[in-house]
Parts: sequence; structure tokens; C-alpha cells
Amino acid sequence: MDEPLEQGLSEFFEEPSQRYEFDVVMRGYDRHPVNELFNRIQKTFDGTADELERVTPDVIRATEFNVVIRGYHRRQVHEALLDCIRRLQAPA
Repeated sequence: MDEPLEQGLSEFFEEPSQRYEFDVVMRGYDRHPVNELFNRIQKTFDGTADELERVTPDVIRATEFNVVIRGYHRRQVHEALLDCIRRLQAPA
């Protein structure tokens, strides 16, 4: 049976911080800046970001993270960011 429409939509509109989880690996992206960016992305999707916090696809593309010991898995972060770019570019 098909799932109710509301259930499917609520899954799509989950905030990024709840939607994405990253493994911690020996050499990965510094967790603090990654968390800060995803918090800004969440506020952008929620509509609670002020002008300076608002994130655009170009902001995401321009972001670089340092590689550190015990950081987030780089490929997982890249895939999540690509998903956020797609969601930001999707017609409203």
C-alpha cells in the first residue's frame, strides 16, 4: 500500500541536521564548521535564517573545510551538500 501523502512530505521537508548523519573517520572534515553550515542550511529551509545566515547554492559550493583527525567522512558530507543544493534549487 502507498504511504499517506503527509508522511512522505514530512520526510522530504525534514531539517538537514536531522536528515543527514556523518560517520567520524580518521581523516575527515572538521566537525564544527560542518555542523555550523548545516545549522545555517536548516535555518534557511525553516525560513528562520536572517539575511546574513541565509545559505544559497553558491555559498555551499564556495565552502571549504579543513581535513582533521577524527572528522566527518568527506564523501558523505559532499553528498549531503549536493542534496541541499538540489533542494535549494527546486521550484517552490
